Amino acid sequence: MKMLKVLLPFVLLFVSWNTYAFKVGVIIGQLTNKTSTSNYEKLCIMNSVIRNDELGDLEFVFKDNNRSAYGSAVAAKALIEDDVDLVLLPLISQEAIAASKILLENNIPYITTATSREVVPDSSLGLSMFTSNDEQIHRMVELYLRRYKGKEIVIIYDPANKYSVESKDSFIKETYKLYDLPKIEMTTLSVQDSNSVDELKNKENYVIFAPLYNPYIATLYSKLTKFNRDVIMLGTDSVGVRKEFFQIINRTSDKVNFSFVRNWDGKGYGNDYKRLKSFLKTFCDNQEPTFLSMYSYDLIKMILDNKNKLNSSLSKKRCVANF
Repeated sequence: MKMLKVLLPFVLLFVSWNTYAFKVGVIIGQLTNKTSTSNYEKLCIMNSVIRNDELGDLEFVFKDNNRSAYGSAVAAKALIEDDVDLVLLPLISQEAIAASKILLENNIPYITTATSREVVPDSSLGLSMFTSNDEQIHRMVELYLRRYKGKEIVIIYDPANKYSVESKDSFIKETYKLYDLPKIEMTTLSVQDSNSVDELKNKENYVIFAPLYNPYIATLYSKLTKFNRDVIMLGTDSVGVRKEFFQIINRTSDKVNFSFVRNWDGKGYGNDYKRLKSFLKTFCDNQEPTFLSMYSYDLIKMILDNKNKLNSSLSKKRCVANF
C-alpha cells in the first residue's frame, strides 16, 4: 500500500501532462517518403524538424489524403476524432477546400498553403501563407492590358479541376472589370479537347491564358512549340518550374513566350534558411531547397516558434490569431 501511495501522484502527473498537450494535425499526400517528388520534399523536411527540435507540450499527428479531395475530407474527420487543436494543410486548393469545410464545421483552426479564397472563408479560423488566386489573376490581367491589349484572349482550362475553373471565371470577370474598350474577344477551350487546341495553329493575334496544373500545362506548352510560330501564353503559379514540368517539355522554345506568376524568387535568407539546408543535407538526400520544402519548413517552424502561446485552454478562434 505504501508503494501505491508513492507512485499514484506520479501516475496522475503523467496523465495530466498528456491531457494538456497541444495537438497539431497535418494532412499530407502520403505518409511514405518516396511516393512522389513533391510529397517527399514536404514530408521529409517536416519530419526532420519535428524529430530534431524541442517540441515542449506540442504533439503532431499526420494523416494522408492520397492526393485527393475526398481523402482530405476523410483525413480531416480522423483528426477531429483525434481531438486536434490546430491543423496544417500543405495542400493544393482543391484538396484543402474539402478539409477546410470539415474543420470549419467543427471550429478547428487551420493554416494552409492553398491560395483559393474558398479555403479561408472565415479568417478568424483559417489562415493562408500565400497570396490568393484572385490577386494572382489580377496581376495577369494587368500584364495582358499592359502588353497585349486588343489581342483576342483564348482561355484553355481543365473543366474537371475546380482550381482551373475558378481561375478561368476570375480572369474573365477581372478582364471585363479593368478593360476600357467596348468589346473583348474571348474564347474558352477545354484542355481535354486536343482538336480545339490544334485549331489555334491557324489563328492570328491572340494570347493564351492557361490556369492548369502539371502535367496539362507542360503538355500544352509542348504542343504549342510544334506550331512552329510565335505564341504568347500566360499562366498562374501552378507552373512552379517543377521538375515534372521540365521532364515533360524536355527543353524550352523561343517560339513560346510564356509568362507566369513566380511563387518564389529562388533565394533564401537568414539563419532559418541555413538550418533548412542543413536538414536537407543531413536527412533528405542532400536535396537543394525547393518552394515546397521551404514552405513546409516554415509551416512547422511557425508552430514551434509560437509553442509557448499555444495550449489547449486557448479558444479556437484565438489560436490562428496568435500567428
